[in-house]
Amino acid sequence: MKTLPVRVLGRIFMITAYVMFLAALVRVDLGLINHVQAGIRVTAWLTLTVISAVVSDAIEL
Repeated sequence: MKTLPVRVLGRIFMITAYVMFLAALVRVDLGLINHVQAGIRVTAWLTLTVISAVVSDAIEL
């Protein structure tokens, strides 16, 4: 069973990735960044989410 700090950290990373995804979409709509920059930002945050999930599972084992 996951400890509370690991669960909280995982949730924070997931929420942050979702917020960054929405922020990238808004910036593309406003013309502040192009689609490539938005894709890089979203990919970076989603990669961070996946890495945090793998690390939390490794800690749990």
